Formats: sequence, C-alpha cells, structure tokens
Amino acid sequence: MNRKKGIASLAALGLLLAWTSLALAQGTAYVAGGSADRVHLRAECSTQGTSMGLYFTGTPVEVTGDAGNGWSAVVIGTQNGYMMTRYLSGTPVDSLMPTGIISPRNAGSRVNLRGEPIADAPVLGTLKDGAAVRVYGETKGGWYFVDAGGRQGYIKNTLVTLGDAVSAGDAVSAGDAPYPGSAQGGTASSGGAQLVQTLTLDEGGRRILVEVTRLGENPGYGEATYSVRVETQGTTTQSFVYTGGRMDEYWKAVYPTDVNMDGYPDLLLMGIAGASDAFGTHYLYEPVSGRFVEHGELADFSVYRCTLYPQTGYVLNYLHDGAATGSYALYQWQNGLLVQLARASMLPPEAGITSDKLQAKAERLVRGAWQTVYDETFDLDDEAWQAHDAALLAALWSGIEPGEGRPILEAIH
Repeated sequence: MNRKKGIASLAALGLLLAWTSLALAQGTAYVAGGSADRVHLRAECSTQGTSMGLYFTGTPVEVTGDAGNGWSAVVIGTQNGYMMTRYLSGTPVDSLMPTGIISPRNAGSRVNLRGEPIADAPVLGTLKDGAAVRVYGETKGGWYFVDAGGRQGYIKNTLVTLGDAVSAGDAVSAGDAPYPGSAQGGTASSGGAQLVQTLTLDEGGRRILVEVTRLGENPGYGEATYSVRVETQGTTTQSFVYTGGRMDEYWKAVYPTDVNMDGYPDLLLMGIAGASDAFGTHYLYEPVSGRFVEHGELADFSVYRCTLYPQTGYVLNYLHDGAATGSYALYQWQNGLLVQLARASMLPPEAGITSDKLQAKAERLVRGAWQTVYDETFDLDDEAWQAHDAALLAALWSGIEPGEGRPILEAIH
C-alpha cells in the first residue's frame, strides 16, 4: 500500500469514527454551545444552511435521528431542523437561557402566547405586563420560543425584555395564569424523559408506530409536556412536542381515532380531563403526505359528548354549560372539510342573567345565513326541559337520516 494513501485512509477512518461517536440517541438532548451562548437551528445539514433561529445553551430539544456528517435532526417547539451534534448533550448542562419579562407596547395590557411563530397562529393564552417567562431562543422571524409557567409557545420579540439567565431546573412564574382554568405559579418538574406510551396503527397495510415520551410535568397546572414520534415502515417521518393533561390510571396521553371517518387512523392528544368534560388536540392523517396534521377547528369537540356517524359523516357536538344549559352543533364531513349545518342552544333568555326561564333555540345554515327554525322560552322544570331538548334535536336532524352514532369517548376507549 502507498504510505501516503494509507495515512490518508486512516485519517478519513478516524474522522468517520469521530463523527460516529458524536451521534446521539433519539430522545431529549440539550443545546450545549460551549463558549457560545446560542446555537443555530439550520434548515439544512450545513453551516451555510438557512438559519431557522438561535437557541440558548440548556434548551431541551427532541432528537429525531442522526442526519450524518456530524448533524442531528431535531425538533424545537413546532420547528423541525438540524443542529451540529457536537453542540448537543445527552444530559442537562448549565443553562444560559435568560428570563424574559413581558413588556407590551401599551403598559398594563396583555400579550398573546401563540402556538406557532406566526401572527395568526392560535392563541394558547395571554400574559400580563411584567410576567416572567423562560426564553429558549429566537426564531428567524423574530419570535421568542418561551416557557410560561409550564406552557410552551411563541411571543413576538418586541414584546419581551431579556433578563438574567435562569437554570433549566428553576421555576419561572408566568405571573398569572397563561390560559383559562390554570393555577398561578407552579413548578415544572423535569424528572427526565420517559417513554410512556406506544401505539401501533395500520394504514393500508403499512405499519405506523407512534411513541409518546413524557419530557416533564407541571403539577401546578396538572399538565405534562410530551414528545410524539411517528415511525412509518421503520423510518421516522414526524416528530412534535405538545403540552397536555397528565397521564393517570384512566387517561392516556394519546388515543387513536378516526374523527373524520375516512378509514384512516387519526390521533387525539388529550388535554386536561375534568369531571364534567374533556377536550384535546386532533391530528388527522393525510394519506398523500403520510403525516398527521393538526386541525384546530376540532378543538371544541367534547370527548364526553361528541357523537360520530360513520355511515354518513355527520358529527353532533354538545358543549355542557350547566345543569340544564348547553349548546349543540351539527356538522358533516364533505370532501375532507368539516361543514357546519345547524346549531341549537338551551340558555337563559338574557346572557349573564340567572333566571327560572330558558330559551330553546335552533338554527340551520341556509345559503350562508342562519335561519331560525325553533325558538321557545319556557319555565324551567324537568318535564319542560326534556320536551324542548327533544324538540331542538328534532329541528337539528330535520330531513336527515344520519345512521347509527358512536360517541367519541367510546371510539377512543
């Protein structure tokens, strides 16, 4: 062998082994920038690749695979990208993540915490002037990815003032509840990542594996943060992080469903389940892309009181308001779209007024306008309530034969 070629081959082998040794197992890792306080999330596996944002040392990321040549495929919040493996650690590191202080343009007002780094993304909650958050990093578009008392989301960078670094294990109070029904304060428990659930689904003969990993819990809010990894035919095709209800002996984190009744498996990511109702986030399977896609318009589907009609594609949702009050909404899936057809309610005649009377009202959508088909005010008693509730349902289903219904709760259990 030529000695120079031999040395070159050994050097190349040594470099390959060095890169191989840097590979991280799939799961939670932490940004470890060394002398740099922040590391780029790239759109491509190259230092010349488009930067999707900069994230502080200590930021937890979800590693979804080894991208080769010293790069790891990772997920941070709702963003999928690549980081150099040498800047990631499989164990927690000393954090350089700063505290952020909510600083709205108009003092005393509130700031939206959004689910994605875009202006029209769903609002997860609001934070008041002066509330503290933990800042993980900043996206290319100028949004901070933050933790607000256990709930992760995005806030425009012009509405946050950065302060001192805060340890990854320290609690950061959101100042007040960042979303309805939550308690103030609370400490997020790291506890280490733990695989808590595995689902095996079938899509036209293809095996889909769904792994749910608990990244941490927030006992103060009754919530936990999970990573969901989707594997199709042995290859990771999708990974995302969400915050939902804590698992217990009854509720799981993720349930398989077919909420659009198209024969393909969907996913229901459970929120906090209460005694009177429960809601979740629905990810519908798209056979063309082979991915599960979030559908925010389904967020109001009651886990306890929503009924699916697989033969005809109808959906009847009921939102419980009080002992005798609530509202119905009738939909139908049409060419992949959820179309509302009618609505009905049983409420006091005047909003916000306690009354011994109720108004039963049903409306149908006719050529884009709501048309009242039933409207009666009555003295509240059990017999009258049952009669008017039956009348509302008859008005909703007038001229429709939906077929046999199946409660969504039955479908997920």
